[in-house]
Amino acid sequence: MREATSDDFIVAAKLNSADFQRGGFSEDDSVIVAKWLQEAGCDFIEVSGGNYEQPRMIDFDRKDPLAASKRESTRRREAYFLDFVPKLRQAVSIPVMVTGGFRSVAAMVEAIELDGVDLIGLGRPMIIDPDVATKILSGRIERVESRDDDLVVGTGLLGPRSPISYLRDLNAWGALGWYYEHIYSIADGKKPDLNLSPFRALLSYDRTETRTAKAVIREPKPH
Repeated sequence: MREATSDDFIVAAKLNSADFQRGGFSEDDSVIVAKWLQEAGCDFIEVSGGNYEQPRMIDFDRKDPLAASKRESTRRREAYFLDFVPKLRQAVSIPVMVTGGFRSVAAMVEAIELDGVDLIGLGRPMIIDPDVATKILSGRIERVESRDDDLVVGTGLLGPRSPISYLRDLNAWGALGWYYEHIYSIADGKKPDLNLSPFRALLSYDRTETRTAKAVIREPKPH
């Protein structure tokens, strides 16, 4: 049996457009890293953004009622990071994938035909329906199913627009925990539990992360 080489499989890298932190990773930094990845033989780059303090990849701006509204063009195009694609295109020639925010097939097609995107990344829609890509490509649906608006811990004072920052964060992390718990379920061969509440998901996700952290701490260090 011959030894596998880099020509036998696709190598991709998920790259932040920026981490949206003062003094942090910027779009200019991202372009530099993209050039390095291309020179190293990377087959395509997936563009995302944010981090766990500013997770823009899950539209975390909604936690802040004073945050500026998205520009109309961004809302129309749906994707969060399309504005960065032209800058990236000037620096690299390898294919570019954009992930985050796509919900309608029309917006996906427009991104490919007009915005210079080669690949569309779907995260949350595939967690809800793992067959969603097949349905899109076969023309069976024009819009993907999402839980973007109803994954909330509470309403009013307890909701995502609460004037209390802790409660806004709780709602956002409840939604994030809901999706992570379903990623684990899918990996175990289970179907998504669409009735799982964000609060219960958050508690479960916290337990999962705690167990993982403890296991890592117990892992013996190599000599």
